[in-house]
Amino acid sequence: MRRADPRMSRIRKEYIDPRSAKNLQKLNADLHDIHNIMVSNIQDVLKRGEKLENIQNMSSTLVSDSKQFEKQSKYINLLYLWR
Repeated sequence: MRRADPRMSRIRKEYIDPRSAKNLQKLNADLHDIHNIMVSNIQDVLKRGEKLENIQNMSSTLVSDSKQFEKQSKYINLLYLWR
């Protein structure tokens, strides 16, 4: 059991040391993954914003068209009543 202790101690120190090449590689890989996730999240938010803007435009058009329809239907009703 004593023979493994120095080896285990060395491995333990390697993983604890923040300057260790393995730890730096893992940190860089994690940062790269986080960067990719954030880019993806931002793209998703922008797409949602575009979709919301399209829905808002369609809603505004619908409101405008419905007001125009209301005016025309009132006018047609008045014409019908005067006949």
